[in-house]
Amino acid sequence: MKRDWELIKALMLEIEGCEQGRYFIPEPFAGHDLDSVKYHLHLLDQAGLVECELDEPWDGAPQLIGRNLTLQGHDLLDSLREGVSRPTLQPVPVLTQVAAVDGAEALRRSA
Repeated sequence: MKRDWELIKALMLEIEGCEQGRYFIPEPFAGHDLDSVKYHLHLLDQAGLVECELDEPWDGAPQLIGRNLTLQGHDLLDSLREGVSRPTLQPVPVLTQVAAVDGAEALRRSA
């Protein structure tokens, strides 16, 4: 399946618009079928742009649901709003170690 930036933007706008405590549950959306929506939500989660969790309803199959945008997700959405059609994604910093500096702990992040 190909990545669709218009669907990515629509999903991010929808997730951003969710009220606190509400989740985005995949369904056919913005003219796209359910499989395409699920795939693109997975891509957003994989890229660290949307915080997702696995919902395991008692009466159905487990599915990924969108909770909210990450800081990097907000930055990407701002770029998409400004008309950047294919933005460049920066890697998400990963905590690599904790070091003591003058008695205080400092976090070192990889780029």
